[in-house]
Amino acid sequence: MIFASCHFNDKQEDKKSLIDLKIIQTINPQWISFYKIDINHFTFTSKEVAKFNNGNILGDFDKTFNQFHKNLLINSPNNENYIDLDSYSFELIKNERNEIVIEGKEVDQEVNWVNRNSKEIKRLFFAASAEIEDAKWIDNKSVILFGRDNANKCLFIEFINLSDHEVVTYSYNTATNDKLSYSKSIRLNGIKNK
Repeated sequence: MIFASCHFNDKQEDKKSLIDLKIIQTINPQWISFYKIDINHFTFTSKEVAKFNNGNILGDFDKTFNQFHKNLLINSPNNENYIDLDSYSFELIKNERNEIVIEGKEVDQEVNWVNRNSKEIKRLFFAASAEIEDAKWIDNKSVILFGRDNANKCLFIEFINLSDHEVVTYSYNTATNDKLSYSKSIRLNGIKNK
């Protein structure tokens, strides 16, 4: 999957855009609220059929999988699949005070889709200048990635249909504050002793 940064396309898929954008408002109100987003400022950017290469992480079915990461996995409604935003980027360890803490941090982020039945691990996203801050399942075969392009200081969302590999990207056409980070402030905050 090639990361589509916040470059705007004049072509609008108006009807689909409205449906997609209403979904993000209901599926992840915390992300919307954190950035004080007006969903009408999202613009259709691209639509592509992506090739998902093999991922570079261990699945939770592997004996050597870091069990501290289990609470960060984003499971599909039927629990057959999950999205892993973090295993590639950092390790979770217990420190001398018996607290779970983040150790090491890769510059790059690799986001993976893991199928527990087939034991396949596929890379959905890989970038250094951008990060996926959250993911939410629409159903068992469709997921939304919520991202931030740090180079261009803007937000984006990717709707991914895992069955046909279709990826539809929308970009937020208002610059965001680069000091804010949903991942650090909300999703990973309080990671200790979960």
